[in-house]
Amino acid sequence: ELPANGVEVTLPRLVLGAAREFQFGEKFSLLAEVDLENTFDGQRNTLVASSTWSMDPRVGIEVGFSEIVYVRAGVGNIQYVTDIQDEKQLTMQPNIGLGLRIKSVMLDYALTDIGDNSVALYSNIFSLRFDIFKRS
Repeated sequence: ELPANGVEVTLPRLVLGAAREFQFGEKFSLLAEVDLENTFDGQRNTLVASSTWSMDPRVGIEVGFSEIVYVRAGVGNIQYVTDIQDEKQLTMQPNIGLGLRIKSVMLDYALTDIGDNSVALYSNIFSLRFDIFKRS
């Protein structure tokens, strides 16, 4: 059923993250990241869940070449789902992506849920960003 108005309430969430970048020579870099998305609106189908708090972990890596080309991979949407035999199964959503930076323009592409491992459908996501501040 569609809502009667266009108002959507988004409940607060707390995302805690940590990342570390490693340099390999002058041209290659590796960025590793872990995010913990916390919600406080009741139990969800997340990896860690209680009646008031749920936590959805995500991990990802990015390999960069000359700060121009980036290849990314990650896993998110880790949750327990109930199958048709009424048994809980752990599912996760692997994602891959590519990035290209030319001066202050960045073009990103992501393919989500590769292999159809989660209950979500796959998506092709394109992003175009402009850096308005000069990089030092």
